[in-house]
Amino acid sequence: NFYGNATAVDFTTPKLENTTLKVEVIPGEYGSNTTIRVTVPVDGNGNVTIYLDNMTPVVIPVKDGVAELNVTPEVGTHFVNVTYTNDTHYAPRELNGTNFTVAKDSHFDFNVTVDPKPYGEDTVITVNGPANITVTVTVDDVPYTVTLDENGVGTQVVNNVTAGKHDVVASFAGNDNCSAVSNSTSFVVPKANSTVGINVSD
Repeated sequence: NFYGNATAVDFTTPKLENTTLKVEVIPGEYGSNTTIRVTVPVDGNGNVTIYLDNMTPVVIPVKDGVAELNVTPEVGTHFVNVTYTNDTHYAPRELNGTNFTVAKDSHFDFNVTVDPKPYGEDTVITVNGPANITVTVTVDDVPYTVTLDENGVGTQVVNNVTAGKHDVVASFAGNDNCSAVSNSTSFVVPKANSTVGINVSD
């Protein structure tokens, strides 16, 4: 006769090493989203921690093998370090030294319009663009300095231009965040309205 015997054995299945970890950065211009996309195995269930420059690290749970973070960094070069942890199947891994560059904004609206009035009256030139910038408005080679307000609007009044067609150019030299740009238009100043008086004497 035989008697049954059972022995309990504890064992741990090692996690898979050499976890696939890929970092892709899709940089936007200043003021637009930059996307940091981290790819791990599609069946991964851990967390990705993204370290961008000196910012506070951001922890993102993986979904379908991907973790994404949208940020709006300043103009210049930036560095990304990534760690992958807390996965039940795959060993932790890190990937450091990914860099990307955010360029100056070059797609902002920048327009100049004119509301012309007859000679001797105020003609108003309006510039629309990024907020709080200083631009040069040139009318027939005469420059004027105009500062746009917090809404991105600036005006210049002129009343010394002759009747007829005139050219106006608005130009922005650029700054730390926005590229240089210019725009132009033409306008016609009508002749002054004539006032004819008739005196009738008795």
